[in-house]
Amino acid sequence: MRALGIIVAIIALLIGGPILGWKINYPTYSYRYRMTVEVEVDGKVQSGSSVIQVKVNKQPQFGDAPPQESHFYGDAVFVDLGNGRNVIALLAAGPRGRNVDYSYNIVPTLFGLTFEDRDLAKLARLQGRRDVPEAHMPTFVTFTDFADPKSVRVVPPAEFPRVFGTNVHLKDVTIEITKDAVTRTIEKKMSVIIGKLREDAKISHVSRPGSPYRAALDNFSVF
Repeated sequence: MRALGIIVAIIALLIGGPILGWKINYPTYSYRYRMTVEVEVDGKVQSGSSVIQVKVNKQPQFGDAPPQESHFYGDAVFVDLGNGRNVIALLAAGPRGRNVDYSYNIVPTLFGLTFEDRDLAKLARLQGRRDVPEAHMPTFVTFTDFADPKSVRVVPPAEFPRVFGTNVHLKDVTIEITKDAVTRTIEKKMSVIIGKLREDAKISHVSRPGSPYRAALDNFSVF
């Protein structure tokens, strides 16, 4: 029995040693943040928020492979403005939502960190809250018809009064580090559109420079 125990221990060491070494040399760093969007409507604040999780995996460098891979998971921020009006802060940035790296770059940008080795461990230990300046805000869109993804329209912050009404203004966008669960509510709020975008995602589309924004599933929800 003793010999059997020694053999089992040796096998465990042979299997576990490389796994432990891999985890030490190529760790995974993870953090979550809550994005909150506040809109002033007729003097009252309407808000929505969503918790996003970011994982950064260190990896061996072969050829052109980067030293790490970053992934994020979560939903866009939905704000009900009342009277059939809505605004969604996408999981992307830019005038046409082309910056799809936005959701895992925004925290390092606002906290003055990078994805380099010296900062990765700091990202996983972050605490605090930051206001998001206009230059670093996500793309905002609205749907005029919640049954039609093609009714989407990009709404820059300065155009909220013109699009939604003179008494509607973007008040604030904030980022706060949190341990709360990743948010999964966007599909309940716009189920028909998300369903159609899921079907549309199965089709390849060519986006030409200068073409208008086209609603895409991964701008609203990423698993």
